[in-house]
Amino acid sequence: MGVGGWGFGLLVTGVLILLVLLGLLLTTMRRGSAAHWTRPGPGPAAWGGSGGVSGDGNRSSGGVGDGAERILGERFARGEIDEEEYQRRLRVLRGGPAGAG
Repeated sequence: MGVGGWGFGLLVTGVLILLVLLGLLLTTMRRGSAAHWTRPGPGPAAWGGSGGVSGDGNRSSGGVGDGAERILGERFARGEIDEEEYQRRLRVLRGGPAGAG
């Protein structure tokens, strides 16, 4: 008894289908993990941090206050402080007067 005309062909076809599915799965997993680590999002540039553009359009110098400005920006984005408080604290961090103006 032989395998017949279709036996070997179906075996090869099944193996090829499994290899293609495995390749698609691995490619999807690889792209998914790479996208997780390289996905752009809000960061220091959006908050006027190191090398970014600040809210007034000037390039940031990358100084010591950048970390504080970033944290202040995060607090404002989360709604912990209002715009007036954000602007007042930002002026203080940048060496300006603390009063409203």
